Amino acid sequence: MQGRKPEFNDTIPGSLGIEMTIVEPPFVPDFAGATPDAVPEFSEEILADWRASKEESFGQDWPRVSLVLDELARHGIHLLDVSPSNIRKSTSQCR
Repeated sequence: MQGRKPEFNDTIPGSLGIEMTIVEPPFVPDFAGATPDAVPEFSEEILADWRASKEESFGQDWPRVSLVLDELARHGIHLLDVSPSNIRKSTSQCR
């Protein structure tokens, strides 16, 4: 294990895949649902429901997760498909 920043190893010929090193928590590994430079458009009601669902999923960790998502958005990465399994603070959060 390399640490907290994954390192690029290689591309996978014939696909759009890449090979990266394994990292230990904390991490945000799942960018498959990210929308770079395209702000998702939802009604305030949908966003409020989404926030309530994420607050319930993350519990006391939600404020920190929300800060991570805000920082990613500041860099043009909009990530909505988040769960405790793909934003993890420690190995004890494995489910």
